[in-house]
Amino acid sequence: MSYAFRMYFKEVKDKAEAFDVALNVTNNCLKSADEYIRKVLETTPYIEADTKDKKKNLLNSLFTFQFTYWKSNGENLLGMICAFGESVLPDSVTSLFDTYVDFQNQTDQNYSWDSWSDKISIFYCLKKVFMTAEAEFIASELEKKEQDVAEDLEYYRKMAMYDIVFRTLHLIEWLCDEDDESFTRFAMSSLSSMEKELDAWKTLQRVMNK
Repeated sequence: MSYAFRMYFKEVKDKAEAFDVALNVTNNCLKSADEYIRKVLETTPYIEADTKDKKKNLLNSLFTFQFTYWKSNGENLLGMICAFGESVLPDSVTSLFDTYVDFQNQTDQNYSWDSWSDKISIFYCLKKVFMTAEAEFIASELEKKEQDVAEDLEYYRKMAMYDIVFRTLHLIEWLCDEDDESFTRFAMSSLSSMEKELDAWKTLQRVMNK
C-alpha cells in the first residue's frame, strides 16, 4: 500500500490537554479562514465548488480536522493531519504543535536525525538507541543480513529509526482505519454553531469571488 502524509505532533500532559489543543486548532483556523481558504483553492485545483451543496461539502471538509491521541507508558501524544496538504495551514495552527513528520513509502526512509524532534519524548528515547546501535541489532530490527547492514550502518540506522517509529505508533493500523487500543481517533469541527458556519460561508464566497 502506497502512502504519503504529514502528521503534526504535540506532546501533551493528558487527554484533556489534547482536546484543548484540538479546540485551539479549530478556533485559530476559523480566525484565519480567509488565508486558509485562499491557500487551499490556490494549491488544490481539482476542487469542485460550483454549486451550493458542493460549497457546503467543501466547508465541512476544510474545517473538520482529524486527530489521533496516543497514551502509553505514561506518554501522551497528539497527532493531526491536514487533508489539503502541508502548506495550507495558518501559522496560528501549526505553531500549536511541537513538530511534524512527512511519512511516505515512495522513497528511502533514511531521514536525518533532526527529523525526529527531541521535543517528542518517544522520538528522543528511540533516537538515543538507534543513533549508536550496532549492526547486529539493526539487522534484527529490519530483518536484513548483518553483513549488508554493516556496509552502510548509518543509512540502516536511519531506516530502522523510521521503521520503529512507524511501528511504535501503529501507523499501519491507523492507515488501514483499523481499531487499535494504542490510539484514539477523534474529529473536531470549527463550524460548531450556525453563526460560525455562516461566517465561514461568507468567507468562502468572498475568496472565491476575488
